[in-house]
Amino acid sequence: MLKDYFQLFRIPNLFTVPPDILGGYFVTAINTIPSINYYNLLLLSFSSVCLYIGGLITNDLLDVEKDKAERPNRPLSSGRIKKSTAVLLSILFFGLGVFLSLLLTLTSTVIAFFLTFMILLYNYKLKDSLSRPYLMGGIRSLNVIYGASSNSDFLNAFNPNYSIGYNSFFNNSSINLVILTVAVFIHIFTLTFLSKRETMEEDKSYKHPLNLKKIFICYVCLFLIIIFLGHSYLPNKLIFLVFIGLFLLLVTMLFFNRMIKGKHGYADILFLVKNMIILLIVLDSSFVAGSSGIYFGIISIGMIIPCVIIGKKVQMT
Repeated sequence: MLKDYFQLFRIPNLFTVPPDILGGYFVTAINTIPSINYYNLLLLSFSSVCLYIGGLITNDLLDVEKDKAERPNRPLSSGRIKKSTAVLLSILFFGLGVFLSLLLTLTSTVIAFFLTFMILLYNYKLKDSLSRPYLMGGIRSLNVIYGASSNSDFLNAFNPNYSIGYNSFFNNSSINLVILTVAVFIHIFTLTFLSKRETMEEDKSYKHPLNLKKIFICYVCLFLIIIFLGHSYLPNKLIFLVFIGLFLLLVTMLFFNRMIKGKHGYADILFLVKNMIILLIVLDSSFVAGSSGIYFGIISIGMIIPCVIIGKKVQMT
């Protein structure tokens, strides 16, 4: 029974969420805050994880009939977990995620509500549309901005009676935040674009195979720009290059192993998607290390260990 809930919550995936928060927090903490607020970091991380779980549960709730044909072993499609239980759990986690945001800034609360709205909109209407990779990339990028929301209350910054953090944030940190959010968007856009063929039924609905070579070349070119910008603006340049270099090397290995086969099917796409989800941790950690140093970079990238270990027992997609 417990394993069914682990599968419903995609437990391995949850370890990819805190690095988003750490990335957003630390790239906007450069020269803007005197010390690290661990309380805010924990609140943001737990809130983000709760919203993520709520999104995963509603995704399965709305896909029950489809999963009966394509993924019959899922907890809801197999009937091992009741729909009513899943509905209550989704309300609980969304509610808890938003409640935790109320303990932070006004900006944090607004972002939490907007994240909830975007997640539900994606699950209910847009996950099968052409906008799917754009919206998923936007949701994950907004999660990075959520991590930055406790360092400077963006909305209150425009209040004439509130000036703390406004100038320092927009002068010193906004560029770093934009670079990271764009990097996360590109990565999530790519893996979401690939994920439309991660089952046999979905793959059969397309006449032509994906051109992984073109996708990979476009991806690498965009990330070379990201690396150049990150190296230009982040304070710990060498550490950033080491982390981001490792990230790009691992992505290259993933694609290369699939491309040399010539032909690739849904199993290859599933492998790519699963591992690109894991590598999001390395991407976020590159910016954590580049902004705050190797200590927090190692803490962030350490999330990959439980993600990989648990991912061998519990499905990630």
